Parts: sequence; structure tokens; C-alpha cells
Amino acid sequence: MRRHLALLPVLALAAFASGCGAGAFRQAVTSDECRAGDEKCSRSGFDAPLALGATASPETRMTLNGSASPGFHYESAAPSIVDVVDGRVVGKSEGASALLFVSDASTVLDFLHVWVKKPTTLEILAGLPGRQNEGRVDGTIDLKVGEELRLTVHPLADGQRLLGSSETEWTVDPTIATIMREGTEEHRRLVAESPGTTTLRVSMLGVESSMQIVVHAGGPEKAPPKHAVASKSERGAS
Repeated sequence: MRRHLALLPVLALAAFASGCGAGAFRQAVTSDECRAGDEKCSRSGFDAPLALGATASPETRMTLNGSASPGFHYESAAPSIVDVVDGRVVGKSEGASALLFVSDASTVLDFLHVWVKKPTTLEILAGLPGRQNEGRVDGTIDLKVGEELRLTVHPLADGQRLLGSSETEWTVDPTIATIMREGTEEHRRLVAESPGTTTLRVSMLGVESSMQIVVHAGGPEKAPPKHAVASKSERGAS
């Protein structure tokens, strides 16, 4: 590890001049499959600071001229700030640390600086019935009994979106709706079950956010059974 760190003072200036998510040597790029402007998609590239206490699993593309992508792993120059556990990058304390892309032969192939920032609030995104895209929640949401609401939460620091995933706690009180898991901590699906007003709360990384949901009686209209339609036609013909 010390021979890795010996390179950093010489290359630090180049690292700070490089773009977000790209290594100083432009051989490693952390990326994801998110489309530009898709707020629902959880970013896996380092295009923002990592939330303190959160974990990121970057997808890295390594390109070496004249070579196929080599075997490599991540190492941190300052594990007290940014640690690497089983290939995942963890924000341990506020600050910045170089994240090294090290070959299996212990050669530093590239590196970039990762910032860690403490969240100050949470942003809740909601996908309303009939809408394809989720949007930020700024007020009360109305639902009918039986309708579903898709929810996503992101940590923010002073208005800046942060990266990383962490355990979240979702509650509704009173329990006139059910919260369903969607496979990741930051995504949930809420199903309205009975009329009334409830407060949804989500807590993550030591901060909490809430929103109000009003559930109205009278669920989505259902088409009449086919046999009922046929019987009316028969009566009309007679």
C-alpha cells in the first residue's frame, strides 16, 4: 500500500483537474446505466459526493491501450474517510480520499478522489398512478383505495444530491396503507387500503423526511363482467 501512496503527491494535481467519475489517467471510468435526467435511477458512478455512512457499488470500465481489461480491485488512500469492503466503497467520515484502481499484480492503473459528505435531509420522489416518471414531492398526495404509489428516497446535503445506499425505515401512521419492498433500500411501493389521512415517514443515515397522503373512498373503476354485458344485450333484443 505504501508504494501506491508514494505516487499520489506527484499526481494529485492531475486528479483534481480530471472530471467526475473518471480517473486521473483516463483509463478508469465509473459509470452506470442511468439516463440523463432519470431521477429514479440510483447512480453507481462517482458524479457526486458519497453520503456519510452510505455504501456505493461502482461499475468501472477499465481501458488500456493494446490490452483487454485487466483484473483489478479498489483500494483507499485514507480508509478512515473512504473504506473498501468486499469491493464496495463506504463513506466513513467527511473529507476526501483517493480511490485507487489496483491491478492484481499490485500496479496502480488509475485513481480518482472521492468526497464524503454528511446528509442534511432526504428527498422523496413519487410515481403517481398513470405517470411513468417519478417527481419530487412538495405537498400532499391524493390516492383512491387500491391505488399504488412508487417511492424513491435520496440523501441530500445542503441541496446537493449524494450517492450511496443505506438501510432505510419506512412507516405510515395511521396504517391505512401498506408499504411493500421493491428489492432495494431506497425504493418502496405504497398500496392505499382504506380512506383517511396518513403520514409517511422515511429515515436514513440519521435524517428523516415525511409526506402526507390522503386516501379517498371509491377505488379504480372496474369494467363489468362480460356475462353481465351479454345478459343486458339479450334483454334488449327481447
